[in-house]
This record gives sequence, structure tokens and C-alpha cells, in this order.
Amino acid sequence: MSEAEEKKIAMEMERKLRNEEKAKEKEMKKQRALEKAKLGDVFKSSKPKTIAEKKIDKEEEEEFVDPETPLGEKR
Repeated sequence: MSEAEEKKIAMEMERKLRNEEKAKEKEMKKQRALEKAKLGDVFKSSKPKTIAEKKIDKEEEEEFVDPETPLGEKR
């Protein structure tokens, strides 16, 4: 094999290794995110809602209608 072919093969191997490392890191990040989400769900379900949170939920459910402003007038 020529020196150029050896360099090309070495570069391809390095690229494959980098891609594998990136894939592993990505998978680890997904697992961490899932674990955090599960912990968050457990925490949310075990924590009772306060009165303020209940009021906010009710307000969000109500639909707010923005009255139209005539052209050229400020609110």
C-alpha cells in the first residue's frame, strides 16, 4: 500500500471512532434526560398543589378574548 492509502485508511478509522463516540454521548444524554424526566414526574405527583397553583390552572383554562381596537386608536 502506498503512503497516501494508509493515511486515507487512518483518517477513515479516526472518523468512525469519532462518530461512535458521538453516538455513545448522544445515547447517554438521552438516558440522563429520561431519568430526569422520571424523577420530575415522581416529584410532581408526590407534591400537593398549592392554592395559588390551582388558581393559575383555572385561569389558564379560561379563554381570553382580546377586544378589537378601532384603527388609529390606542388601547
